[in-house]
Amino acid sequence: MDKQRIKEEADAFFEWPSDDRTYVTTTSMLIFAGVIAEMAGRELRGALKADEERMRIAAERAGVTFLGCDTPDELADEVQRLKREIRLTLEENRHLADGDVCTLSRLKSAIAT
Repeated sequence: MDKQRIKEEADAFFEWPSDDRTYVTTTSMLIFAGVIAEMAGRELRGALKADEERMRIAAERAGVTFLGCDTPDELADEVQRLKREIRLTLEENRHLADGDVCTLSRLKSAIAT
């Protein structure tokens, strides 16, 4: 929530007896702060729920267990594990991976990126 949104909410929330909007009571300010905090919390919960759903889908696509906020770490670990296995396969089969047009060229290309 940005300053402009908070200003708009304040303009709608407070009632001033005149055009002078310099001061509000402490009580009104505290009530308004609570309202803004609740609004910001709802927005944050909505964003977190959307992020969690995206992580769940990514984990499912990658074939790893969905672990909530730890899922990106799990995905990164899986990528590193697969890179290690590709490098080991290329090393063990070096005689088949000796040029640009070779049996293992796809693995060579994949590990290069």
